[in-house]
Amino acid sequence: MSVLIKTLCTLFKLYLIYPFRISLYFKDIIYTHETIIIFFYNLSFFLTYSEI
Repeated sequence: MSVLIKTLCTLFKLYLIYPFRISLYFKDIIYTHETIIIFFYNLSFFLTYSEI
C-alpha cells in the first residue's frame, strides 16, 4: 500500500514540475540528450526524495 502511495506522490510531483521544465528546455533549444540526462537525474532525485 505504501508503495502505491509513493508512486502516486512521485507521479504527482512529475505532473506538477515537468511540463514547465520541459517547455523551458525546448524554448532554450537544449539538445535532446541533455534533456534526457536532466530528466533522469531529476527523476532519480524525486524517487529518492519520496522514499524519505
